[in-house]
Amino acid sequence: MNDHMPIYVGESAIEEFVKFSSQAGYQKFFFVADENTYKVLGERVVQAIQDQGWDVLCQVLNPEHLHTDDFSITRVLATYDAEPRLFVAVGSPLFHFRPRHPWTLILPKMLPPQWVD
Repeated sequence: MNDHMPIYVGESAIEEFVKFSSQAGYQKFFFVADENTYKVLGERVVQAIQDQGWDVLCQVLNPEHLHTDDFSITRVLATYDAEPRLFVAVGSPLFHFRPRHPWTLILPKMLPPQWVD
């Protein structure tokens, strides 16, 4: 996968994500967040996906001891149905989770700039 997949930050992040997904033809999504980022932004992202009539699988993780290690990645992939989907992560702890599938990341506005490379 050599396509550029966007990272959205800020007030218009959800709208830009929906616009990108629509233009790119994505209609199936695998959403990942922890409980904290789900409350801050993730719930609105999932709702925006559902408002478009798109299919979304959700994985909301307990943030305690959450790391991008084999155990956490296995927990995420255990709920994946192997359908072609755009992986969508909300929040900085998931920034380094990069599966072999196309994915994008939506971050709260409060993200420190040095976390985006």
